[in-house]
Amino acid sequence: MNAIADTWYLFVRNLRNSFRVPFIWVMAVVQPIIWLLLFSQLFKTIVTIPGFPYENYLAYLAPGIILMTSLFGATFSGMGTLVDIDLSYLNKMLVTPVSRNAIMLGRMGGDVVRVVVQAIIIVLIALAMGVGFATGFPGFITAILLIALLVIGFAGLSNILALRIRDHQLFIMVINFITLPLMFLSDAMMPMELLPSWLQTVAKYNPVTYAADGIRTLMNTGFDGIVLAKAFLVLGGVALVMMGIATILFRRRLV
Repeated sequence: MNAIADTWYLFVRNLRNSFRVPFIWVMAVVQPIIWLLLFSQLFKTIVTIPGFPYENYLAYLAPGIILMTSLFGATFSGMGTLVDIDLSYLNKMLVTPVSRNAIMLGRMGGDVVRVVVQAIIIVLIALAMGVGFATGFPGFITAILLIALLVIGFAGLSNILALRIRDHQLFIMVINFITLPLMFLSDAMMPMELLPSWLQTVAKYNPVTYAADGIRTLMNTGFDGIVLAKAFLVLGGVALVMMGIATILFRRRLV
């Protein structure tokens, strides 16, 4: 029970800290709106390409922008860990009887909730712009679960990198090097069928592809058991592995 209480306390602390910087929330909402407006207009004639599966590019793009927002937010989770290390907050925590697992789980839990809330806001904005949700409220909840799994996985990866790198500037460079290729080496922005053959091969091994396919199906066509099963299996596996490695690495390096 102490571990659960410790995790809850650190989870609330992380969330409270994020609300102390409202600019983070503002930018997390404004930037995706700009992407939705800009990309949907810039590439709207893509739908005329033979084989494009949608009549409206915004309907195809919206899940990709939702995932881009979530991915960027998740991969900067490790920055908070680096700040806590630099401010000696973690050193103070380690001399208390607080559960060591709770320190990492509380940090990641707060980041996951923050990013998921931001993703929900972007989904609502996309709906207001005319994007439908073919599966209704049950599909909306399912999409949020997929987003949460994606965020857990990449928040775990972010903290793994933070604990290994220990340098703010290098951490930011590595994260930026990872996130953009992950988005563009998937079918988040362009249908798989229209990608070059080598890129299709890469995209099949990219977790973002499975998240995009699952959410896009929920928003535009309906429940597809095979697509959703693959999405939950891949994203759930990544989340479990990354969170486990992050927790183990934290214990080994800081305890």
